[in-house]
Amino acid sequence: MIFILIFIFGLQTVHIAAAFTQKDCKTLSVHSKCQCYPELLRYEITCVTNKTQSKFNIRISPRSIVKINCEDVDVRDFDAMLPSLKIGRTKILQIQNCPLPVEEQSVAELLTRLEIEHVNYLAYTIAIGSANITHHQLSGMEQLQNLKLNAKTEMFLPNDLFQHLPNLIWLNLRSNNLTLEEHLLEPLVNLTYLDLGHNFLVDLPAGIFKNQGKLRQLNLWNNRLRKLTNQAFQGAHELSFLDLSSNEIEHLEHDVFAGLVSLKSLNLNMNKLVHLPADLFASNKLLKEFRLINNKVQLKTLPSGLFENLTLLEEVTVTCGLVDLQEDLFDGCTKLANLTLRNNELTTLPDKLLSHQKNLYNLDLSHNRLQSLPDKLFQSTVRLVVLKLSHNQLVEITSELFKPLTKLEILQLNDNDLFKIDFNAFTETSNMKYLNLANNQIDFSDSLVIDALEMMKNDDNNDGVLEDFPNVFTSPFRSLFNLQELSLRNNSIMYLYKEWRMQLPMLRTIDLSYNKINTFSTRDVQFVSDQITLVNLTHNLIEQIDFKGIDNIEQHIAARHIHFDLNYNPLRCDCGIFHFAQYVGGKQKSTLDNKVEISAKNLRCQSPPALENRKLIQLNGMELVCPLDEQFAMEKQCPRNCACWLRPVDQMLLVNCSNRNLTEVPTLPTVKEAKGIKLDVSNNRIASLPSVNSTGYATVVALQAANNRLRHINVENLPKNLEHLDVRYNLLHNFDEKVVDFLNNRINNLQLIYLAHNPWACDCAAKTFIEFMQTLSERNEVTIHDMSHMRCTLNATKIANTTKQRTFNDIDTIFLCKIQINLVLIGLLTIIAFHLAIIAFCYNRIKLKSTPSYSVFLSYSEFDDMEMIETALCFLNQHPVRMVLTSRRRNFNTSQPLVEQFGDAIRKSKRIIIILTENFLKDVWNDKELGLAHRTMLASVLKRTIIIVQGNIRKLKNMDPEFFEFFEGVMWFDWDEPFLWEKVRITFPNGEIDKGTHQTVKTNLTPREICKLRTSCCTLQMYTHPSIPSNTKWKTIKIMNKVVTKRLVLSLAALRLVSPLPSMDEYNSDNLSLSSKFQRLEEDWKLLQG
Repeated sequence: MIFILIFIFGLQTVHIAAAFTQKDCKTLSVHSKCQCYPELLRYEITCVTNKTQSKFNIRISPRSIVKINCEDVDVRDFDAMLPSLKIGRTKILQIQNCPLPVEEQSVAELLTRLEIEHVNYLAYTIAIGSANITHHQLSGMEQLQNLKLNAKTEMFLPNDLFQHLPNLIWLNLRSNNLTLEEHLLEPLVNLTYLDLGHNFLVDLPAGIFKNQGKLRQLNLWNNRLRKLTNQAFQGAHELSFLDLSSNEIEHLEHDVFAGLVSLKSLNLNMNKLVHLPADLFASNKLLKEFRLINNKVQLKTLPSGLFENLTLLEEVTVTCGLVDLQEDLFDGCTKLANLTLRNNELTTLPDKLLSHQKNLYNLDLSHNRLQSLPDKLFQSTVRLVVLKLSHNQLVEITSELFKPLTKLEILQLNDNDLFKIDFNAFTETSNMKYLNLANNQIDFSDSLVIDALEMMKNDDNNDGVLEDFPNVFTSPFRSLFNLQELSLRNNSIMYLYKEWRMQLPMLRTIDLSYNKINTFSTRDVQFVSDQITLVNLTHNLIEQIDFKGIDNIEQHIAARHIHFDLNYNPLRCDCGIFHFAQYVGGKQKSTLDNKVEISAKNLRCQSPPALENRKLIQLNGMELVCPLDEQFAMEKQCPRNCACWLRPVDQMLLVNCSNRNLTEVPTLPTVKEAKGIKLDVSNNRIASLPSVNSTGYATVVALQAANNRLRHINVENLPKNLEHLDVRYNLLHNFDEKVVDFLNNRINNLQLIYLAHNPWACDCAAKTFIEFMQTLSERNEVTIHDMSHMRCTLNATKIANTTKQRTFNDIDTIFLCKIQINLVLIGLLTIIAFHLAIIAFCYNRIKLKSTPSYSVFLSYSEFDDMEMIETALCFLNQHPVRMVLTSRRRNFNTSQPLVEQFGDAIRKSKRIIIILTENFLKDVWNDKELGLAHRTMLASVLKRTIIIVQGNIRKLKNMDPEFFEFFEGVMWFDWDEPFLWEKVRITFPNGEIDKGTHQTVKTNLTPREICKLRTSCCTLQMYTHPSIPSNTKWKTIKIMNKVVTKRLVLSLAALRLVSPLPSMDEYNSDNLSLSSKFQRLEEDWKLLQG
């Protein structure tokens, strides 16, 4: 026994030693014309001829696979090129693109030359141009079991081809152009697998398989077979798998498969079947699988009882355009587990179609035209796990349809027309894990109505009112305790129901995208499931997201991280989303931190218009406000004609009453939710502020009252919590000590104070106020102020003329009160000026240091007739003058505020002329920017303003009464009155007066011709603008009168600092004669001396 074992071991050692090694590879490279290259676990040998450049390539994986590849090799080159090798034992041999050996030689001789032994599988791809294969070439391989032959040209197989291969069990003749002979397969008695697919077979010779009693699998796919008879399969009684797909079969005889008693699987896909006989499978009782997919012509129905009593049938797939089915089609098929009837044209199904299918596991009825299903259809399919009903036309799911399906786990109802699902439709399907209802018309409205009526019936209060609507009612999913994935994408759902969060403990994902959900709140993030990972709410109608109380939310949520996708919703960006915006921005602390992730990168505002298309993540909390009153509220808290908003970020009530033409501040609302009020009454005609005792006014923390007519502000007008104060562009002269004390006490709370562009009086009385503002500027105790723009426009500094610097920062407050010391001297100088009253003279123009830089500021509309404007310019430019013009194409610096530049130009101009037309009222006076500039700066220089009316004055008054009220008392001229421009020019300081008589301008002359009519003139210094009559007799005396009066008035203005005197208007009055004015002045002077 020991000797036998030693002998066997020796034989194995010999076989192992016979394998091709690295040593053999080196020897081959040295002693032959071939080169051997060792690689990982294999060797590659390349042999090339010098003459023909033919090439052999051999790849050797020892004891496993040998691949021989030929390139342009002639059969005569075999002996010359191939070296003698010792490859040894090989399981698989592949020969590609090599010619067949000459007729008297065999492939076995090639294997001997290479010492390849024990080949089990041979795959030979015959080179183009080779002769037909013969039995000689396959001789010597009697032990071969697996053979694959493939030719790139048409190949004839002789009847005796396989006579030397009696042990062949697997034959692959796929993808050739074959002609089958009747006796070709006779020697292959042990054949179990035969592949004749993808040839061009038109028919099968009768009895071709008569000796294939062991044949189990036959592939005839992708041929041109048209007709089959039972004789074609004669003898193949053990055949189990038959593939006849992709042929041209139109008819099948009723007994064509009668001899295939062992048939288990039949594939008839992609044929042209127009009819199937009823008893087609009468003899095929072992049939388990049947496929008829994508028939090339429509097969509208299957015969009655086609699969009847096939008790082993497990899988049926039919997709051929079926219109209807017989109810006994599957009678007796008790083992049927997988039934696929997808991609047909079925509109309904018989009640008893599945009455015998108690073991049905997977049913696919998708992509049909089913409009309804009988309630008893699934009565017997109690083991059904997968049901696919997608892409049909179902409109309703009744309460009875799915009741028997207690094992159901996957249900696909997507892409139907469902709009009604009974409230109890899923009460018995508690094992369901995946439910797809996407792309329907579901809104659960019926369920809501039924549930609402039931709850109202049981309502203890019996008031018929149900609160917390979406959290009270439930949908049909309340019993799906094992549900893991729920898709309701693209429906009409309006709520995220409470049960989806609290009664689905295994839920992982829920897709609610493309619905009509319009709200989302803190309660919607609380899921009882510890598996939940994704809630998709994209592309809904969510306007409001209420996260109020998110920091105190109860800990119902499990530890698993949840992702809520809220992108692509039409968000209304008001105060309602404030807490949500804070949470998304990481500014809101919550117990849900690191557990609830909100995806909002593409969540944009749809309203209000000011925030439209803004991304949520880019918003500032200060931008999120809500109206104080509901749109259709009967009683509104907000003042009439005002707009009120609540802003949660700082708990402020914003009241905007700007640009309302108000004359007083309206009564303000009292709102408990607001800590204070930010009031905007700018751009009105308000003359005074209310008392802090007025309703709501005491809570004002920010007051914007710019561009009004405020003349005085008392401490009673300033709320105690004031933080922002803006009273620019008013008529304020001074703040008294009480107001200054108030502002000083609020210095630590004041954040903004704007006071510029008022006619501030820089006199001794204003010393405290000016010092406070200077201190404010130096210490930077108020973050935002306009100290650098505050200028003196009245009184002492102008009269004293001790400095050219006019801003508050440049005022020496000590000097303000020293001016009183020189009052007596000023009075004496005034009397001396009185005795030098006659100052009219005809000389060149005299320019004083205090004379403004420009002669005229001309304001007109660029939309008026430019010829008319050119006429004005011609007359104004008859002598060298400097002018500033304003229009929409103004010549101002765009880097500085318009109002400031506008005011600076007016201060430097001797006269302001406005050409009043309809276009001026529309285009300039009512322009937001230009109108504000006019109203603000002209208020303090009305006496230097001249209005020239062009058009119907009554019509202009009706267009804008405010304009005429604003300029009441100024000098008015009519465009068409005689000697218009002479009258206008006379009113100028240093005005030009014609020497001779006035000349009437002819109306038929053009503006350019008019400009040529120049007249000589003399110069007169003037400081005022009386309404000078056209009568030249009084012209000089009036001018002299005004000059003297003005000088006296300016002098007495200083005296009024220490002693009460009559107003300057009394001295300027035209009702007093010159002597009367002198007498009044002397009396006042004596009073002053006393």
